Amino acid sequence: MAVYDFNQLMADLNNYGLSAVFLPFLLVFALVYAILEKIRIFEKKSVNVIIAFVMGFLVASNSYVVGIIARSLPNVSVVLIALLSVILIIGIFGYRLHLHESGAGGLIAMLAFVVVAYIFARAANWGVPGLPWPFNMLDNPDTRAIVVVFAVFFILIWYITKEDKASSTGMGIGRVLDEFRHMLKP
Repeated sequence: MAVYDFNQLMADLNNYGLSAVFLPFLLVFALVYAILEKIRIFEKKSVNVIIAFVMGFLVASNSYVVGIIARSLPNVSVVLIALLSVILIIGIFGYRLHLHESGAGGLIAMLAFVVVAYIFARAANWGVPGLPWPFNMLDNPDTRAIVVVFAVFFILIWYITKEDKASSTGMGIGRVLDEFRHMLKP
């Protein structure tokens, strides 16, 4: 019996268009269908399926758009994994995030939107400049992943080991941290 390597299987599937056609189609189809179902523009589910199918097919047939997706999604995934890691570690210590009850939730959402928009703009070569000198080392994905992991752990260690002080009512970083602390409830 011949042994078939999983890496060879993935290479064969990629030769047949898995990552260049099928996965972008499936991604766009799922996202468009979920959005259409959520906002309920059309009464019939079949209309949502057809619109999502057509949009997925149009994206998958455009190699420029597929290239943007292929270049940007790994970076977006690193950001998502970092955020999920923070949420998991906070949950391990018995806290729950209540973003909807705090003003910091909107700030976090806005920051995440800006980061994702920057990643897609860089992947599309829309004239977005690279990072300035001290941060251009972050263009390397391996370095970026290491920096994100260390930043997450340093922030969590600082948050866990800091001494509680009287809550400040002023502006600045103290107020932002108080808002963040308000989001975390045991």
